[in-house]
Order: sequence, then structure tokens, then C-alpha cells
Amino acid sequence: MGYAAIIWVYEDVIRDAERSKDEYNRLKGELGEARLQVCAGGPEGVRSAPVLSHGNCVNFYDRVHSTDTKLYLWGGNRLRPIHELHDKDFAMMKALISDEETRRGILSRRVSD
Repeated sequence: MGYAAIIWVYEDVIRDAERSKDEYNRLKGELGEARLQVCAGGPEGVRSAPVLSHGNCVNFYDRVHSTDTKLYLWGGNRLRPIHELHDKDFAMMKALISDEETRRGILSRRVSD
């Protein structure tokens, strides 16, 4: 059992690099290096790293243990844990979960159980 780093990568740099093979090859090295910097925390606690000409391309969010259970919502251009959600975002998460329960038929099973 171990830890996992939760990071996100803004896609702009990937879309831009798809234009040429040279840029794509450069991207592989820089993106890998940026991910390592962010996941390892770097010497000064690196929270984000640039890739090519994109500033905070790779971003660290959390480190979780394999036995943890956590819930996050991507909203407002940011990943947030459930306990940090604003009321509007929390309501949106509840609606998304309710829609998924309906899709799976969970609500009808709960009522009949």
C-alpha cells in the first residue's frame, strides 16, 4: 500500500505540441520533468510547474494513501475536496450524484429495500 499524487495538467500545452513532431518530442521530456517536480515536491515544495511556454501547466493537488477514501469536484477551474466546496458547487455535486443514482437505478432499489 502506498501513496498517490493527485495532479492535473492543463491541456493547452498538449494541443499546441501536436502541431509538429519536434515540439511533441520536446513536450514528452518537459512534461515528464514537470510531473516529477510537482509529485516529488521539489526542494522548495513545488506546487506547479511550467511546460514549454505554459506557466502552471502541471499542478499538484493532494497526496492520498491507497486506503483513503476522498471525494473531489472539478469546478471553477480547480479541483476541490468536498469539504472546501462553496454551497453552489456542493449543490451541483449533489445534483450530479442524484442524476447518476437515477441513471443506475439506485433510487428505485433503495425505496424497495
